[in-house]
Amino acid sequence: MVSPAPYMLPIARWCKWCGLRLVQGASGQQGREAAAQLDPCLRRGESVFIAVDGPAGPVFKVKRGCVDIARTAGVPIIPVSYSLRRGRQNRKRWDRQLMPALFDDIHVRFGEPIFINSSEDIGPATVRVAAALNQLNGVLPLTAAAGERT
Repeated sequence: MVSPAPYMLPIARWCKWCGLRLVQGASGQQGREAAAQLDPCLRRGESVFIAVDGPAGPVFKVKRGCVDIARTAGVPIIPVSYSLRRGRQNRKRWDRQLMPALFDDIHVRFGEPIFINSSEDIGPATVRVAAALNQLNGVLPLTAAAGERT
């Protein structure tokens, strides 16, 4: 799923050139319609990639969309993270997008599947997804009460 925002057009084109099927949508921008299109894909066993912090952030804050989509389709969430050997963050962007250098090495890491129970509340489920992503990225989790790193 990719945001229909104009700045995402180059990424959407690249995905199509690579043979990927795109569903365009994001929270506030045909998000529910896009999620409905993803459901049958997931039920067929296809993979779906979603930026869990949405199209407008705040950066690295997991939104409920990934949990809703996984719960509805009855599939786990697989946390994915990447890093670059020589690339750098684009500090002008709200999401601190990592930009690879020419011929850069991209290292992709996958976490353990996160199964969402149909009766689990959204809050705890998004906290579990955030914790798994933070663990992949080597970030210490925040404590819910104090807001300090543990």
